[in-house]
Amino acid sequence: MERECNDYLQLTRKYLRNYCYYCEAIKNLTQELDDIQAGLRAVSIASPGFGAGGGRGDMTPTEREADLRIEQKNKYMELACERTTLKQQTEKLQSAMKRLSKEEQEAIRLFFFEGMNHEAIARTQMWSLRTCKRRVNDAVHKVALMLFGNRSKQTVAFV
Repeated sequence: MERECNDYLQLTRKYLRNYCYYCEAIKNLTQELDDIQAGLRAVSIASPGFGAGGGRGDMTPTEREADLRIEQKNKYMELACERTTLKQQTEKLQSAMKRLSKEEQEAIRLFFFEGMNHEAIARTQMWSLRTCKRRVNDAVHKVALMLFGNRSKQTVAFV
């Protein structure tokens, strides 16, 4: 039996399967970023006091607070970058999904987002099993083409 294999198609299936999780991650990251930002606004760093006895290796409370603030800003930047990447990916998927036919959109929604199998989809939509599989497969190919261009058309046949 010959099987079609393509990394871009597999990646597209993975993106579609995880789409709902990406959306939830964006919400959680936004909340975490808001919390960090609120924490940074709430803390002001006092001016350092210089006195006799300098030269010790210990950090002053002001230096510790400044160091913590720098760590929080770095964490904020890292999380903001992650959120931006997830947002871009979900926006690409949303845009690609809008360009599919209503039947293909429904097939994708039921198969990837609702977790239904081909047989259940075919029954609920009153499609033949073959039509259901074709619609899901065609939709994945179209989404992959929209996400990755002609690279998604490269196939390798395994026997």
